[in-house]
Amino acid sequence: MVRNFRLSYLVLVMVFASTILNAQNASDKIKPKWMRQLPNSPRVSYIFSTTVSSGRNLDELRVKNMSDFVADLGFEKGAVAVTDYSSSEYEHSISKNGVTRDFAESTFSVKTSIKGEPVSFNAKVVDEYWQRLDSGEYLLTRLYARGPAGSKVEFDNFVKTDKYGFADNWRAIIPGWAQMHKGSYLKGGLIAGGAVSLAGGAVFCGLTRKDYLSKMANTHSSSVKQQYITTANNMATGMYCCLGGFAALYIYNIVDAFVAPGARRIVVTGRGVAINF
Repeated sequence: MVRNFRLSYLVLVMVFASTILNAQNASDKIKPKWMRQLPNSPRVSYIFSTTVSSGRNLDELRVKNMSDFVADLGFEKGAVAVTDYSSSEYEHSISKNGVTRDFAESTFSVKTSIKGEPVSFNAKVVDEYWQRLDSGEYLLTRLYARGPAGSKVEFDNFVKTDKYGFADNWRAIIPGWAQMHKGSYLKGGLIAGGAVSLAGGAVFCGLTRKDYLSKMANTHSSSVKQQYITTANNMATGMYCCLGGFAALYIYNIVDAFVAPGARRIVVTGRGVAINF
């Protein structure tokens, strides 16, 4: 019993340490939600897309990522050459709980050529996520909002947030579901696994107790009956401990679902500036 407890404790420590190390090699502890599912655009004037690039230097990689995005956009439209692009980019930092995170935002227009005809594109960097690989290289993923070639583009205001409302957190009725919905798969899995284990332990102890009480009623040996009573009492104690642990974990699950931040997501609010070519 003690050996199994120590082994479980060691596994939890290793998982926690692995999570911390991974967090130090990425821009965020949790991958943004838009990496799994692109935000919905409320307008037909622009769409969201992502571009992934790798390199040794983050500053140079941001420029390369933008070039890769432009190249991909050009190939989609049948462009034969990208002549130049101009951008207005700035970086800013957000501090939270002593941790400073850097973000880069930019709006840029691209001039290219499709079958000899000059065409302009307009796009905006909405968000980015980077992680450092074991090879030492960075893997940068950027979320772009882009409009069609040569058309009026009207971008909305994009707000980055790791907060979630009741519409998402009601999933806390099932332990771990809300956490996994918000991108914390490890935490959600541990909560769900703990809840299942405690519930299963309570059921097992309850059924075992009932079985020994039944055996006690069918025996006439006082010594055997005393053994059955002792085992039944131990099973009752185990059942109440499991139920208490389940209740405590369930309360923690609900509080954590409403308080803890989740994966960063993009909320589209209001109307931005219309850009005409």
